[in-house]
Amino acid sequence: FMPHGENVILVLDENGAVVRAVFKDIAEEIVVMDSRTALPAAVERVRADVPEDMRLLSIFADVFDGFFRHLAAILDESGAMEEREFWRTVAHCVADYQESVPD
Repeated sequence: FMPHGENVILVLDENGAVVRAVFKDIAEEIVVMDSRTALPAAVERVRADVPEDMRLLSIFADVFDGFFRHLAAILDESGAMEEREFWRTVAHCVADYQESVPD
């Protein structure tokens, strides 16, 4: 999933915590990079043959640079979350994911 800021709406509570995320126009912003994943014929078009060494770069460019970078600045400027805390939270999520899926 490759989010773009104009396609993601975050609903925050009075403390600035995300309570809901709303996504729109994502039909062309989804790609399955794993050739082993079974997909229904109707959505097979979302599969892309991305070389193994380019997969991480694709995720970094689309999610971290194309979305998180802007979200971190917006949250910081609004006072909802300091940028260092945002990136610390992202780092913890990545580490948790890596631990749960070591392969």
